[in-house]
Amino acid sequence: MKRFGKINQVLLLVLVVVQVTYYLIPRSSFTADSLIKVLQAKGWIESDYKSEEIFFLGKNADPNFEFFPIRTARASDGSVIGPFPFANTLFTALFVKIGRPELLIYFCGLLFCAYILLLYRMSDRVFVPTLTALATPLYHHFIGFSDVAIASLSILLSFYLISESHFPRNADHKTPDRKTNEGTEFPIPENESYARDDRKTFGAGILFGTACWFRPEAFLLFVSLCAGFFLIRKNGNFGFDSIRKKFLIRLIFGFSIPFLLFMIFNNIQYGSVLGSRITSESNRTIFEFDALKKLSDVKSLLFFGNQRIGFFGFSPWYLFMILFFPLRWSYVRFFDKVLFVTFCLNLVAVCVLTPNDSNIDWGSRYLTCGTTVLFLLLAKWNDVLYKTPKTRFAIRMLFAILIIYSVIVNVKAVRTLREISIRLARIQSEIPWNNYDVIVTGQLQIANTFGLFYLTHSIFYVQNGQDLKKIAQSINEKKILLVEDVRNPVLTNQIDGILGGPSKIVVLKRKPGRLLRLSELIP
Repeated sequence: MKRFGKINQVLLLVLVVVQVTYYLIPRSSFTADSLIKVLQAKGWIESDYKSEEIFFLGKNADPNFEFFPIRTARASDGSVIGPFPFANTLFTALFVKIGRPELLIYFCGLLFCAYILLLYRMSDRVFVPTLTALATPLYHHFIGFSDVAIASLSILLSFYLISESHFPRNADHKTPDRKTNEGTEFPIPENESYARDDRKTFGAGILFGTACWFRPEAFLLFVSLCAGFFLIRKNGNFGFDSIRKKFLIRLIFGFSIPFLLFMIFNNIQYGSVLGSRITSESNRTIFEFDALKKLSDVKSLLFFGNQRIGFFGFSPWYLFMILFFPLRWSYVRFFDKVLFVTFCLNLVAVCVLTPNDSNIDWGSRYLTCGTTVLFLLLAKWNDVLYKTPKTRFAIRMLFAILIIYSVIVNVKAVRTLREISIRLARIQSEIPWNNYDVIVTGQLQIANTFGLFYLTHSIFYVQNGQDLKKIAQSINEKKILLVEDVRNPVLTNQIDGILGGPSKIVVLKRKPGRLLRLSELIP
């Protein structure tokens, strides 16, 4: 009955996640990176699955994407693409093909539900998935970045298989005598058990390698994990025994299959084994080690910056929890020691190699894959606390305060996401989309609000009257709708006398309280 009650609590948590996803108005939430992923998937479909070039209805008038408002990258064949792995394009295309890209966000919400259910399965503690859902940015990263969602779930599944393998489960016992097995607490498994263990470890490696197809930083986490298994002593001895060696060989071999395919594909498709995500112009700082710039990026990644809060800034209880493992090292199990070292090495690696100011989202998604390690350690946190009742009480009280802070931040983030969706929906509702095929704006923040209408309209971002003239001359048979902020109509104030010819601008009437100024450019 007690276990049934726990399951009900987790299922209730799942229902809350689904409801919150609906609350965020998914169809109106596509902007920037999430929009580019949809446009790239649409372009792949429209090219009969031959090219990943971004879908842009205005390409005939702007073949070089000069007036396309969202940041892009270049493939090896010169086509304009988004800096995202192909696997993400393939996954997104499934929803774009049926004409319902917003279902991708709901599906990612379900992936998050699967993630927290698996966490409960692994930890058998309700508070672990509860804190994951309520006191971390993981949910926002899942619904905002489908590649993060798939990679994180793959990594958690990998850790599940690793934790079920014979070596991590029994590494705290004495090393067996391979000849007699006498006087040992570490029983040698039967051949059938070894075969199952082989499959689990090999499968864990495959899942980790698959995650790299979606998030290349999963490679850093895998290397950190292998280093953890290599560095942590077993039973106080560093000896690299045959069981550990076989375990790592199986794990690395499984990982190498999808990862090598990933590198080969990248080299063919993008001209670089690193792929478009790392080699794009937006991420060039991965190869730059300017000290001041790097410190700024690390501060943003871990704490705060760019009007956002970072990894520990969103969830300071991460840092508080992890500190007790080195302080109580002798009480930590072998596998948990490996997880601790894995987290620390991955944290350092991501900080050093962070490709840009990563804090463009709540909680720094570049570290999201690595948080899986923290959630697994959270299940064991109570085992490493100090035994003195007063000390344990004080620690738990401080931990609770940090949790409450994270929950408050999380609620604020959810409200902010909804406010953004509402504002986008309001702006989109003010535009008479059915009356115009060509939309032009001179303000980038407005160009980023049109969402899925990029699939049905030619939308251009121009910076001055000369740019508008160039567009008008390229599309001289269609009416053009100029869209501007009603408080700052910079474009129409600049274009008097520039267009020339018979073209004229007519400001459309608007109702009081509208956010946009709409003008029609008539050829």
